[in-house]
Amino acid sequence: MLLETHRVALINTGREEKIELLYAYLTSENFSRKIRTVVDSFIAMKIQLDAEKRAMQKHWASREMQINRVTETMATFVGELQAIAQHEISQLDSIKMLDFPEDEA
Repeated sequence: MLLETHRVALINTGREEKIELLYAYLTSENFSRKIRTVVDSFIAMKIQLDAEKRAMQKHWASREMQINRVTETMATFVGELQAIAQHEISQLDSIKMLDFPEDEA
């Protein structure tokens, strides 16, 4: 109990001065500048992240169009080969990616 009382007394020593120093620091131009720097950094990171997202979405859309084009071309190609071979080429029948899903068939 005596140690706790001593600890509290040490903490409270110069309390008013500490409060004044803290208030002076929080209202200083130095503190304000540091806060602005942090906020500006967050804003810059957000702008950069948004730009990266847009760029990636553009790349993904382009790649998706290329994949769709290749898939459509391959489906047409396999369909033409199946028509020519009249389903005699059994390996072409096993290309599941080019088939309709069960619920669309």
